[in-house]
Amino acid sequence: MVIAIDGPAGVGKSSLARYLAEKWKIYYLNTGRYYRTVTFLGLEQGIIPADPFPVNELLTLVQGIEWEFDESEIIANGRGLSRELHSSVVDRWVALVSEIPALRDNLNRYFRSLSSSHDLVCEGRDVTSVVFPNAEIRIFLDANPEIRAQRRFQERPEGQNYQTILESIQSRDEIDRTKPEGALVITSGCILVDSSSLTIRAVCEKVDSIVLEYRQQSRSPVPAMAETDNNQTILQEEYLKNLENLQEGSLVEGTVISVSSDSVSVGIGYKSDGILPLSEFLIAPQVGDRIKVVLVRKESSKGNIEISKEKADALSFRDELKNAFESKLPLTGKFTKVVKGGYEVDLGYGYLAFVPLSKADSSRVEVPEELLGKSGSFLVEKLVWEKKANIVLNRRDLLLQETDKKREEFFAKHKEGDVVEGEVKTFTSFGAFVDLGGFDGLLHVNDMSWGHVARPKDFVNKGDKIRLKVVKLDAQERKINLSLKALGDNPWTAFEKKYKIGDLVSGKVTKLADFGAFVEIEEGIEGLVHISEMSWVKRISHPKELLKPGDMVQTKILGYDLTQTRISLGLKQAGANPWEEVALKFPVGSIIAAPVKKVTPAGAFVTLEDGVDGFLHVDDLSWTKRVKNATSEVKDGQMVEVKVLEIDIEAKRIRLGMKQVNDDPWESLRKSHPRGSFIEGTIVSKTDFGVFLRVAGSIEGLIAKSNLCDSRDQSPDDFMKSLNIGDKLKVSVLEVATDKQKLSLSLKDFVRQQQREEMSRYISHEEDHSSFRLGDLLKK
Repeated sequence: MVIAIDGPAGVGKSSLARYLAEKWKIYYLNTGRYYRTVTFLGLEQGIIPADPFPVNELLTLVQGIEWEFDESEIIANGRGLSRELHSSVVDRWVALVSEIPALRDNLNRYFRSLSSSHDLVCEGRDVTSVVFPNAEIRIFLDANPEIRAQRRFQERPEGQNYQTILESIQSRDEIDRTKPEGALVITSGCILVDSSSLTIRAVCEKVDSIVLEYRQQSRSPVPAMAETDNNQTILQEEYLKNLENLQEGSLVEGTVISVSSDSVSVGIGYKSDGILPLSEFLIAPQVGDRIKVVLVRKESSKGNIEISKEKADALSFRDELKNAFESKLPLTGKFTKVVKGGYEVDLGYGYLAFVPLSKADSSRVEVPEELLGKSGSFLVEKLVWEKKANIVLNRRDLLLQETDKKREEFFAKHKEGDVVEGEVKTFTSFGAFVDLGGFDGLLHVNDMSWGHVARPKDFVNKGDKIRLKVVKLDAQERKINLSLKALGDNPWTAFEKKYKIGDLVSGKVTKLADFGAFVEIEEGIEGLVHISEMSWVKRISHPKELLKPGDMVQTKILGYDLTQTRISLGLKQAGANPWEEVALKFPVGSIIAAPVKKVTPAGAFVTLEDGVDGFLHVDDLSWTKRVKNATSEVKDGQMVEVKVLEIDIEAKRIRLGMKQVNDDPWESLRKSHPRGSFIEGTIVSKTDFGVFLRVAGSIEGLIAKSNLCDSRDQSPDDFMKSLNIGDKLKVSVLEVATDKQKLSLSLKDFVRQQQREEMSRYISHEEDHSSFRLGDLLKK
């Protein structure tokens, strides 16, 4: 005998089937668990996920499975499977697996073979129309989509809400009812049972009466049962009595009896209903919903049973967690906190785990906070049950697996020369890594532009989405080389058709370096203006003194090397060389009034015109002063009159003189006052060795101590004491040395000469008298 139960998801087929199997002592066949088993094994063996979906591989897998029929669990190839079949990852893929026609045919043949040796109650999609179209009892259990959405809500994937589940159920119903093969239909002879307004107990009792009626009419070989209504009641009571044997802490399934503003009443078939806080539900349940709870206490202080939905969720997840660890299946979690050495990850249901920083991402995590709030899949690397679960996760390996898979797909789909899109991810000194969808390709600095690229960060920005050409695929090393410049033509191939040495070209300054400035004369072609080629007249320490990025400038092509894609440009050559006109504007011997630009101890720089400076040496400041430091004579900004003494065009040097503006007073003195002539001056200083006398032309001469007086008449020291600064003296010139700028004077010689002249005049005066006395002359 076969009882087939069909219908859409969420109507209570499994609960009804288990009840009938228990009641009538026949075998329970859940066809959905077999599709889940194939899905689980496909995941475990790495067949899925894959793109395109691996239909042939899964068909080969199911054909190789040796099934052993057991009600409590699925036994495949001698391995018992139960809770692991209901993980979230199996939920994600089982629908696609169950859509494969050949796979369904294979499993349907196995299901039919079981009916030849067992009485079965079977539930699943299309069991009344395809699997067991001739079953003795065929039930189509249905309910409206809203009720089913509420029943499925507790089992929803993370992030879905009631409305999302409802829309999914409505969409799934439409697909199931319009399938070309195995469509969800009510076939002739099927009994329709609408459970929308019924509790599961009421549904069970209704279908049970149908089975009983059929047995009584056909006397089918169902195991002998009492044939009175009294016995029927006894069997129902025995089934319900089993709930009395529930132990505290066990996981049970209950039905929502009522919902208030702050609580939910749940019946689990015990002598009283349990009350749950409404806060334990993300969305308020509906009356009739089936939910899992933990029986905390059979009798609280108020005499009611105490149940917990949160503990039931955690208990269910505990099994999923264990299965994920043992079977190396992924779990979903969220990064919630940065802790020492890594992150805290919330797995939900009160379970927190740790993931090391080194295993949090596929690449080095530079800023840990960037991952906070992100959800992802993790492998359970360590699971130790102590007072609480000690869980260590690994996200990196999953990401790398996914990266390897995507990289393999990339190599399979693309060839060199293809144009792809990517996002700039990280930089190195030699280029940038571009994310191509979970794996990286290298954009080398030489492939960024036909022009010069000094730093990758100057050419592309992190996060930029760009199109690139694949220039090299290394299948063995799994390396991908990308190029931006290859998307356009190489401008250097036509360079010599457009330009030649000596051409004046305009361009934009793209970047500055210590040694010069790069100028782009057209897209992809850059040349270097060396710092030495920037100005004819200025000493440039850094290009920023003249230029800045973005400036438009005119330059001259000085040279180029196409093999190295280099151009030498000159900025100063684009204009006239002012030194070529210096000799014409400022000929040697010309006198110019100009400002002092800068004074140093050795001399002063004088600006003749913008960019042309001459140097006034300290020795050329004065004819008469011995100047040791030019700062004592001239100041910055002072206007001075200078004479051009010398011009060296090649060395770009002009020698100036300030004293040369006037005649040399030493030469004039030499000519006007030969040796023995008299000169008058003023005492300006006295020293141990003589007296300095200032004469015409501001020239100072020395009267040595020995030349002050006749030592026979008076001591030179005593004589010096009688002299004062400012006294005027007439003296005799001993020597004028113009080359040494030295003037030697003698007061003693002047006095002697005066005496000789006086004596000559006296003798001449007395010639008219015949006699005179020597004493008179001496007295004179």
